[in-house]
Amino acid sequence: MKGIKFIVYIFFNWLTISVVLKQKPSTMKQNNYIIEYTAKAKNGEILKSGKVKAKNKNSSIDAQVKFEAFLRKKYPDFGQLIVHKCTEENPFHSMFGDLMGDSDPFGL
Repeated sequence: MKGIKFIVYIFFNWLTISVVLKQKPSTMKQNNYIIEYTAKAKNGEILKSGKVKAKNKNSSIDAQVKFEAFLRKKYPDFGQLIVHKCTEENPFHSMFGDLMGDSDPFGL
């Protein structure tokens, strides 16, 4: 009897997981994130640092993970990503950011 309960338990867990995986990812709100970072090589040398915009990501963690994967592909000796700040982009900044530049008088 315990074996049958275990098989039923596994079947319902599998069924639940398969239903969750079949849900459309578009149900989550996708945002843009600004990542301030420093990328280091395996030997500790700084490869690159600055800001990057990650578009249409589900969360800040998703944005950071995808950016790290990009750096691993681009730089073969990439070793570590240090994220100084990761913030969700303000929608007003995305509309007017190019016009106003970094010295935004409104603080957006």
